[in-house]
Amino acid sequence: ATENLIGEMLILVFERIDGRYVYRYMAAGERIQAVGSTTQFKARLLSTPNPVKLMLAGNYGDAFADYAPSPGVGEEVVRTDVGCSFPGTGEGLPMFGEVEIPAGLQAVQENSFGVKMLRAVARVDVERNLDADSRPFRIESVRLYRPNDKVQIAPDEAVSGDAPKVTRPSVFRNAEKASVPLKVTATEADPASVTGIYAPEADGETDPAVQLTGTTCLVVGGYYDEQTQPSYYRVDFNSGIEGHPFGQILRNHRYIFRIRKVTGLERSRCGGCEPGIEYRRGDRGVGGFHDRDVFRGRKSFRRVFPYIDARLSCRKYRAG
Repeated sequence: ATENLIGEMLILVFERIDGRYVYRYMAAGERIQAVGSTTQFKARLLSTPNPVKLMLAGNYGDAFADYAPSPGVGEEVVRTDVGCSFPGTGEGLPMFGEVEIPAGLQAVQENSFGVKMLRAVARVDVERNLDADSRPFRIESVRLYRPNDKVQIAPDEAVSGDAPKVTRPSVFRNAEKASVPLKVTATEADPASVTGIYAPEADGETDPAVQLTGTTCLVVGGYYDEQTQPSYYRVDFNSGIEGHPFGQILRNHRYIFRIRKVTGLERSRCGGCEPGIEYRRGDRGVGGFHDRDVFRGRKSFRRVFPYIDARLSCRKYRAG
């Protein structure tokens, strides 16, 4: 699948000096190939008896077009400096993995390691799972409004090599909110879902005004009760779970928003989530993130979707 594809790889090599990891050099991954459920590659690295940390940047795009870390800087600097553009579509999702090698790199033997990768973006799916008392609703499109236009490839926090997972978003400092929404149109006449929408990480927000006009959100367009003109419903990233504030999006998570009930009809428009549009809070449904190990094997890249309940919050636009 495209979301599993690793087409390019760059290895950033850090060496532990005086108790901290400092950047030394980078090397390109060569002979990249997918073998079953794993992706394998080779790289030429320099031997050293000192402990080493390898940071792997996959599908890094334009991250290094005008940037190269300075030898000797700490890993915390490099983590926040490496970012790439992300238009929401493409042949490969930016990915990151890291591994520590306490014994260093040996010159007289092959050094082989398994690394588990995290996608640097989240996946968003919208599913129709209507309750028995809901009126009919047919999904026409899903728009992603105000996603960040750049991705920080490495998270701010170090992740486990065995079970990588982040607890907070790492938003690239040069990222800006996209001014044009990403639109995904349903490919079927009456689809049960629209899936595979990818969103960069985003910080949570507590200010009600910013929640309305400044956060990343979805707008689901569809036909209510056999109407011929679509209505549009705003959907927020708002799980209501402690530690996951309104608007927060985490990398390598799959957000599933299930439409449980659609009630009422007003002549509506998709107004771009700009200020001044009236809205009302609609019905809520419950979705979740799925915990799945997809990649297995010694030299493997594995995706991990930690399970977290997600609550759907709909806002329906009225005619302006």
